[in-house]
Amino acid sequence: MVVQVVGKTTILLQRIAYLMYQSKDQTHNDMLLLSRNQLFAKYISHVIPNLTGSELYQQTLAQHTVELFKKSFS
Repeated sequence: MVVQVVGKTTILLQRIAYLMYQSKDQTHNDMLLLSRNQLFAKYISHVIPNLTGSELYQQTLAQHTVELFKKSFS
């Protein structure tokens, strides 16, 4: 699998890692990363732990929309 990473993605990953580092004394359960698609989410799920040493909860925008829809009508 090859995932092209352009400058915007690299900057985004660095900023996420910085935010997680700044809040390293807290849990990251209240952080949500919305990804544009499953391929990008899979890539991020490998990169973020390597940069920060911890996991980050993430969903695609479609997954998050479905979850919100289910919560609002249940």
